[in-house]
Amino acid sequence: MSKNKSWLTRSKLDAIDEKLFEYRDINKAISSRIIEIKIIDNHDSNIGGSKSTRISKPPEDQLLKKESDDEKINNDIKLKNLYLFRDTGEYCYNSLPKEFQLIFEKRWIIGGKTWEEIECELHYAYKSIYKKRVFILEAFAEIAGYIKIG
Repeated sequence: MSKNKSWLTRSKLDAIDEKLFEYRDINKAISSRIIEIKIIDNHDSNIGGSKSTRISKPPEDQLLKKESDDEKINNDIKLKNLYLFRDTGEYCYNSLPKEFQLIFEKRWIIGGKTWEEIECELHYAYKSIYKKRVFILEAFAEIAGYIKIG
């Protein structure tokens, strides 16, 4: 890679930057999806409200429902993608040098700060924070498989 040239266009860098804002709430999104999966098919087989001719076996029914829910959770593509995004973000964060981890935290984990705010807070020059931004976003893109560097 040349000294100041990014592997990604500015619009792609901006798109990844924007996508990473979802990282802050990824565990909430995963929990919500699991709840959605569990309640999607949660319906009463006795629709009419009259006496059912089916023999009730609550423990057996609960076990079957749990097994069915577990299977749905394990096979849900949307949930797998949420887990993959979380794992990619964690791996990227952990692979960064401490200085870059601090920037990652301020931008996408706890702060939601603008690049200008981070620049002022950490006393970086504009060019310096931009280079660090590109480095972090390209690291994420490479881990996620969007690009191959080197």
